[in-house]
Amino acid sequence: MCDRIKEWWARHKGEKYSGTTNHCADMVERALIYGIDNGNNKDLRAFEKEKSAWLGRITQHSRPYYVYFWEPGRHGVGHCSLMLNDEFYISFWPKDEYGKAEYLSSASVESTTNTYAGDCKAEGGNPDITLEINLTKDMCDRIKEWWARHKGEMYLGTTNHCADMVERALTYGIGNGHNRFFPVDKHGLTRLPDQ
Repeated sequence: MCDRIKEWWARHKGEKYSGTTNHCADMVERALIYGIDNGNNKDLRAFEKEKSAWLGRITQHSRPYYVYFWEPGRHGVGHCSLMLNDEFYISFWPKDEYGKAEYLSSASVESTTNTYAGDCKAEGGNPDITLEINLTKDMCDRIKEWWARHKGEMYLGTTNHCADMVERALTYGIGNGHNRFFPVDKHGLTRLPDQ
């Protein structure tokens, strides 16, 4: 299966990007379909069966957690954080207050963490978007392990900021402790909660 996925990727990795029909999640899904379906790309039943079994294993032993997004504008450049429970919250900030130009500069600065209440205060209100994500206990444990090692890193507005830290923590946790891309959105692990 992996060899077929690699074969598919070698042929399709140069395709033109489209945000609506040919984006990262579509490419991952198409590669998986090709790999699971013995290279035919004709019968999707095998893929759907495998996907359903995989999602059942994930959702059977998981519970929802939340990724919060504050859009730029109210009080700054925006923010992203991850809530696993009331006692565990990933929120990565520069240690001192900076203007927008400093946030986006290439200079790294000392970092600090924050609480959900502190983030709401700093961003001028509740998050603009709340994304619900289902994680198993093992995934949460790996995220906590990763955060313990990385929360003291230097803050860099262009490559090591709040959203980078949330993405890296989720990638490590969901990816069985390996820093690799994992197709989260397309395969049913995330959804916007009903409002």
